[in-house]
Amino acid sequence: AMPHVVALSFSSPLDPASAFKEWIKVEGFDIHRATYDGSTYSVVYDFVQHMKPNQTYRVEVIEAAVRGERGQSLEPLANDSLLRSSALSWKFYTSGTSRYEAANLKAS
Repeated sequence: AMPHVVALSFSSPLDPASAFKEWIKVEGFDIHRATYDGSTYSVVYDFVQHMKPNQTYRVEVIEAAVRGERGQSLEPLANDSLLRSSALSWKFYTSGTSRYEAANLKAS
């Protein structure tokens, strides 16, 4: 299956009231749904379009939009050219299906 899911995993719990759809942009792709998984500190993005295998896609994370449960962000802690650390760290993955997709199909 072609990937159409991006999961963004964070180092700390996130603010569950956040507008997760506003956290990332991928040129040429529309976000269908953004789901927060509090057990893994991850946001799973389902896209309308499918990503093609063996392609490189640029995922832009909007630093100012990201919020941890205590108000942390991805914006730099120090505004200098030497240190750009933030209170949260992140990484992302792609997948052909959402881990919720099979369960949703069974339930319907």
